[in-house]
Amino acid sequence: MRYDVVIVGAGIGGAVLALDLGKRGWRVALVERESIPPRIARPEVLWGATLRALEQYGIAEKIRDACSVRLERIEIGGAKPWLTVTRGDFARADVEAFSTNPSMTRAVIADAALATGNVDVHRGVVVEDLVRGGVRAKRGDESFTIEAAIVVGDDGANSVVRTRLGIAIAFNTFPIDFVTAMIPRWPLPPNRVRVWLGDLPAAFIPWPRGEGVLLAPMPADRAKRFFEQPADVFWNALERVTPMAGAMREQLDFPRDFTRVARPFGHAESYVADGVALIGDAAHPMTPAGGQGANASIADALALADVIHERKSLVEYEQIRRPRNEQSISFSRIARGVFRAGRFLPAGVLVPAAMRTINALGWPKRGAIRTFANAFNGVRRR
Repeated sequence: MRYDVVIVGAGIGGAVLALDLGKRGWRVALVERESIPPRIARPEVLWGATLRALEQYGIAEKIRDACSVRLERIEIGGAKPWLTVTRGDFARADVEAFSTNPSMTRAVIADAALATGNVDVHRGVVVEDLVRGGVRAKRGDESFTIEAAIVVGDDGANSVVRTRLGIAIAFNTFPIDFVTAMIPRWPLPPNRVRVWLGDLPAAFIPWPRGEGVLLAPMPADRAKRFFEQPADVFWNALERVTPMAGAMREQLDFPRDFTRVARPFGHAESYVADGVALIGDAAHPMTPAGGQGANASIADALALADVIHERKSLVEYEQIRRPRNEQSISFSRIARGVFRAGRFLPAGVLVPAAMRTINALGWPKRGAIRTFANAFNGVRRR
């Protein structure tokens, strides 16, 4: 149980970090609380810049072809879309966007890390504390120490590693919860995202293998009521918004197949301490705004891998990543302000008009997706 690096949490950033360091000959322990890889029923976007950064590991093509759907059209509005992002818009913005199945993507990266021969994955292991030169962990009733010169926390917004270090983080409450479900049989064209806006907004995001995700953002108190009331209340509300409600009711059981997720956001006061670093949600939890979370986590991992391999101070990793992550988090702040303001705006008139104007102009939507697709980036690669 002696390693060069122990990574607490097998999120997408932790898996990429293990893969990178493993390929460079470092002995890495990837420690995960879950005994089996969880099935993650939520949307996740990987931007083209992220997949290009992963090409050197031989996994980008598999993630593109087997784990993702290249997005070619996004339609937002009512019965008729008010705003449409087309294949031409993506091309003119010089951007690619891929909707990935998070469980499949993480499995591909973890398998590639194991194939280096330098990475061990410890599942069903709970890290309880930091100790000098490693972590104290527990599997069932067995307690043990995993020794490592460097500890990395990729253990989410409620990070044990960050808490044990005493690094403060101020969480910002997001006024919206996200109710999600995996769609077994995708009812729309395979490369198209369709968002219906109304009393109960509903987004349909495609996955590979003819699957997809239903995402319904709503105020937290309303989401709580839906889960406490008869299922017909939810289905009737969905039916008033989208013609897809009937197809969803045939495939899904509410609330059994649905998950309610709250996504507070924030920025840790520091990413590093003596021999310890934080990446991903442990350092900067974000909302889904702009598709930043997974991409920023991977960018963290690549920057930290360079710093570790070159035996630089971990502080240099924070200096590289903090400004970029601050920009990514700014999208969560903007989204929070939009949702709060929406309560007081005549959405039935103003929102459609604003979206139609943006759609007609063209350049604002292309500028937005270009910004989203590159905000997290800026990692120097070999």
